[in-house]
Amino acid sequence: MDRSLWLLLRLRCGAWFRRWGRNLRSLKGVLLAVVGASVFLPLILSALLAPRIQTGAQVDAIRHYGPLGLLVYCVLQVMLSAGERAIYYSPAEVSFLFAGPYRPRQILLYKVFAAVGVGLVMAPFLTLTFAHHAAWTPAALVGLFLTIQLLFLFSLGTGLLLSMIGALAFDRLRKLVLVGISAVVLVAAGATGRSVQAQGIGPAVDRFLETAGATLLLAPFQPFTRAFTADRLWPDLIVWGAAASAVDLVMLALVLAANAQFLEVSSAVSATLYTRLRRSRRGEVIPGRAATARFSVPMLPWWGGAGPNLWRHLTTAIRNPTKLLAMVL
Repeated sequence: MDRSLWLLLRLRCGAWFRRWGRNLRSLKGVLLAVVGASVFLPLILSALLAPRIQTGAQVDAIRHYGPLGLLVYCVLQVMLSAGERAIYYSPAEVSFLFAGPYRPRQILLYKVFAAVGVGLVMAPFLTLTFAHHAAWTPAALVGLFLTIQLLFLFSLGTGLLLSMIGALAFDRLRKLVLVGISAVVLVAAGATGRSVQAQGIGPAVDRFLETAGATLLLAPFQPFTRAFTADRLWPDLIVWGAAASAVDLVMLALVLAANAQFLEVSSAVSATLYTRLRRSRRGEVIPGRAATARFSVPMLPWWGGAGPNLWRHLTTAIRNPTKLLAMVL
């Protein structure tokens, strides 16, 4: 990657700290910091002081079902996306980077390394939340960081693929995939319906995970849960961490190999998303594509200003119920 892009990343990092410090000089910034501290301080104290009561069965359950959970999360990112899956760049990045003397691959790497920096910030906070599920806190930190990179690279690769296919083709492909998945689920449900009624859904999922197809399908996700639940530096964390890093590198190679002419699509989609962001900051309701509702939410009482805000969120939710349902699930 060009040295000027590395300089830009360093300047962006410094600007983030300066913006944070400037916000702390205002009353609003201080209040937000107090609210944030009230949320994160209990997490920190819980992670440091709470006794660990891990059992072997609990760790085994995470190792057993964790890869399936990661796969489902990645599939949901694709199935429930709005079709505008090009890579988002800020207006300043579109104006200067796209017109600069950079190859598309360099601009992609710039986005990837920016996401690595975000992962370095997010991973410690997520570790405070999930470390009590792991046997060793450093292993939880490493596993969560590598998982964050996997999810980002999967989303990035999907965005590049869809920018090449096009939104219309993606809609048709998504419908075909949904129909195929529904057919497979119905067949599997018909084959195992009696046993599920007798024993519950757990045994059916266990039988699926024991099949050769499931083992092959979930193999790329296995190192991440193994790294997260590692209880020793060697060989557990080093071996599984190296395997998870290899999966991330393969995903990065696929992203760079799909280095199509995505700049035009990203430029148009980024402008659209930025316009929506500005309108949402002004408190306007931003309908999604073909967002229609069968009924409208009646205007709520004032409630000290909370009523109109709640009405706006409810109106947006009923216009896009699929995404709301996915978030709840």
